[in-house]
Order: sequence, then C-alpha cells, then structure tokens
Amino acid sequence: MTAACTWTSPKNKSIEAHSIQNGKVLDLLQKDNHVVVPKKKFNPRTGPSIELGLIGRNNALTFTGLCSEHDTELFKLADTLPLDTTNSKQLEQYAYRTVMMELHTCIEEGARFFKLDADQVKAGRVKPGEGGAIQMAGHFADRSWRLFRYRNRNFDTPLLKGEELPIEHRIITFEGQKPTLAVSSFFGLGSEENGDVIGVMLSVIPEAEKITAILSYATAQKEAITKAAPELFDDSGDLKKALSHTILRRVENFTLSPDFYDGWSDDKKKKVVEYFHKSAMTGEAPPEDAEFSLFD
Repeated sequence: MTAACTWTSPKNKSIEAHSIQNGKVLDLLQKDNHVVVPKKKFNPRTGPSIELGLIGRNNALTFTGLCSEHDTELFKLADTLPLDTTNSKQLEQYAYRTVMMELHTCIEEGARFFKLDADQVKAGRVKPGEGGAIQMAGHFADRSWRLFRYRNRNFDTPLLKGEELPIEHRIITFEGQKPTLAVSSFFGLGSEENGDVIGVMLSVIPEAEKITAILSYATAQKEAITKAAPELFDDSGDLKKALSHTILRRVENFTLSPDFYDGWSDDKKKKVVEYFHKSAMTGEAPPEDAEFSLFD
C-alpha cells in the first residue's frame, strides 16, 4: 500500500470509484441491478433532507479524486481478495478507503455549496456571506482540512516513511447472517484539543452467510473512542442494535438490499427515514425502543 495521489494529470483523470466494491459486495445486495441508498436533497428555503431510494448499482456510492491506476493500486487487496480479517494490510485498505471517500466527498460538497451560494447572491436571493449555503460550504471546507490532517497523520506520513500504520481494528462478525447491507464510512466522535477529528473508519462487508463489521481507529484515540461509543465495544450487548443505531445516527455512505428493505413495514420505513434525517441535523441517539435493525 502506498500513499494516495493528490492530483491527476490529463492522462490519468479522476474516475468515479466505488467506495463499496461493485462486483464482490453489491452483487450480494442488488436486485435487478439496483440497491437502496440514502439520497440527499437541498431546498434553499427548507434546507437539506434525506430519503432512502433505489439507484443503479454502477452509480451507487462512488467518489471522485483518484485516477484508475491509483484506485487499483491502493485497494487491490480489498477489491480482489476474499475478506481475511487476519490480513492487516487488507484491513488497512478498507480503512483508508473510508477516509479517502469522506475527504473527497467533503471537498465536492463544499464546492457545490459555494457555487449554490454564488448563484443565490447573483440572483439577489441572499446577501453575500449571509445565506445558509455559504455556512454549509464553510463547514465542509473545515471538515476537508481536518480529514486531510487525519489522513496525513495516520496513513500518508507513516506509509512514506515505511512505518507501520498507527491504527487498530475491532472485528465484529455475525455468522449465519443474510446479506442486508454494506458500509464504507468515516465518522467523527469528537475533537482533540487542537480541533482535529476523533473518528472511526467503519466497513461493513456482507458475504453469502456472514456479515463482518470492521471498526478501525487511530491507536492514540482508542480511549476517547471507546468512551464515546462503549456500546460498539461491549461483546455482552446487542451488537446488531448498536451497529444499526450507529449507522443511522452517524453514517451516510451505506447501502441496503432492496429485498431486505422491501420487507420493512411502511411504519418502519417512515420512522427510519424520519430519524435518519433528524439525526443528520441534531446527532441525537435514537430511542432505545426503536425498531431500527439493519440486519433482520
């Protein structure tokens, strides 16, 4: 594994890379070549909203920022080999991909909101610096910078020095579990004193009769992370519930099997979407009695 490219030449243009592997993983989830994903909308008057809906598998959960050559090189073990939780290099690639995806997504979102603000100012709908779009743009610009620092400290610098990565992994496996979802996401659980993000790199990988969740994190942040999310480290607790609630509370980059989603009651679909949208705004935890399982 080598450090990522930070620019592309005309010869090696950025591609839309899958954050969740199209052939190996989406094959297990898709129905008629579609999967269910969160879809964002933004209304200048009412703000952002989110819904769950179908999307073609080839367009699902992609991000730009890498050329084809580097995408293939960086994630070869994750994309071409069966999941092996004893292979530390493969686990590192799964973790690295979550950070790359989140970084480039934030850069794109920031650019989109900057453009939206410029268009609104030009049309006279808002005054310069006062619209909601410019506030969102500033948020994504700051998050991009924090993610770049996180990537540099935990991946790029040690890789360039030939050192071991300063990250650890917690593996949670559900045997006899049908493939219901997949996740590739980086999410924050707090900030260090200097403002840098304390985060978790989460990959949930389905197989034919098993689902494996890989929680990766910087070794230096382990104490802070286990304190912020103890339910994810409690083997005596309901880990399916803990992961389901964490995903709906903190994750946007996930996909569900359409067959599994279609089996939900209308009431569950409504409540999950309502909570998912609300948590994106407030970050609050779901009610303890919520029927929000993403596994059964």
